[in-house]
Amino acid sequence: MRVTVIGGGTMGSGIAEVFAQFGHDVILSDISDSILRKSELAINASLKKLSEKGIIKEPERVSERILYDTNFTAYDSEFYVEAVIEKPEIKSEVLHKIKNQNAIVATNTSSISITMLSKYAPNPKIYWHALF
Repeated sequence: MRVTVIGGGTMGSGIAEVFAQFGHDVILSDISDSILRKSELAINASLKKLSEKGIIKEPERVSERILYDTNFTAYDSEFYVEAVIEKPEIKSEVLHKIKNQNAIVATNTSSISITMLSKYAPNPKIYWHALF
């Protein structure tokens, strides 16, 4: 399965890393190349530690599953995870750009109404069921 994680901060990077560890191809997207570079360094450092502890065997193979790109709309994924800054206007803008009507869309939010955000997803019914 191809997964797109939108937002290369701490949470988005961690989410992308876990999906890659479980064998999924991941696009990690952010608006800034410098943020994506920091994400890549953090993920590779984490994978190295996991390898040293014997938790994963081939950190390089996991790392190779992650593509870093500033244009998530260039890809058609089956699963999207929105993990951008906690601002409704930014989250809604990101969700509105997802065009795959059959994709499962999830969000990482702690204070914004899921009902409000679901209005911006390509298929609010799928979005709603992915979260609950």
